[in-house]
Amino acid sequence: MGVSFVENHRSITLAVFKYLSLLRASQFEAFHQRELAALSSTRFRFSEKKRPEDYASWVTEQMAWPVPKELLLAAPQIMWDWDSHDKKGFDGEKKVREYLEGFRVDNGRVLLMANEEEHAKIASGAKWEKEPWYGTLYRVEKLDEEFVKQVNCAELCDCCLFTEGWMIQAQEPNDIPELFLPGPNEFIPTNLNVEKREVDQVS
Repeated sequence: MGVSFVENHRSITLAVFKYLSLLRASQFEAFHQRELAALSSTRFRFSEKKRPEDYASWVTEQMAWPVPKELLLAAPQIMWDWDSHDKKGFDGEKKVREYLEGFRVDNGRVLLMANEEEHAKIASGAKWEKEPWYGTLYRVEKLDEEFVKQVNCAELCDCCLFTEGWMIQAQEPNDIPELFLPGPNEFIPTNLNVEKREVDQVS
C-alpha cells in the first residue's frame, strides 16, 4: 500500500501555498477570466433540476445576497466577463489580488478529514474532542512554527526546501514545473444551439 494523502498532507498544503504564490506573481491574461465566465454561463443555462424543497431552501439562502432581485438566481452561479459587464467602478482583477494577499499561511486554516486509522498514523497520541450535534470527533491545533517558516520561506527568501524528495527553489515565482497557468482552452463551446433536422432514413 502506498503513502496516503493524510501522511502527505504537509507536502500537499505546501504545494497549495506555492500555487497561491504563483498566482500572486502571475499576470492574468484576459482569456482566463473570459473562459471562466463562459463556462459558468453554460453551466447555469443547462443546470439540472433540483428537488423543489432543496431549490426553495437554496433560493431562500441567496436572498441574503446584496444583489438586485432580477439577479437573485444568476448572481450566485454566473461569473461575468470583466470586460463586458457594467462594473460601475469595480475592478475585478484588483479584488482577486486583494483576496490572494489574504490567502497566506499566517491567517489560513487547513482542514484534514480522514478516518480514525488514517489520523492515527500522523497523531497517534492526540487528544480528541466530540462535537455536540453529531458526535464527530475533532481536534484543533495550530500549524507548527517549522511548517509556517517553510511556507513563508518558500515565498520570501532565497533558499531551498526539500519536501518528499523534490526541491523547491523559492526565489522563482513558478519553480514547480507541474504548477502553471494554462493557455487558452480551444474546447470551450461557443454555439450551443441545436438544429433539428428531419431524417427519412438512417444509414
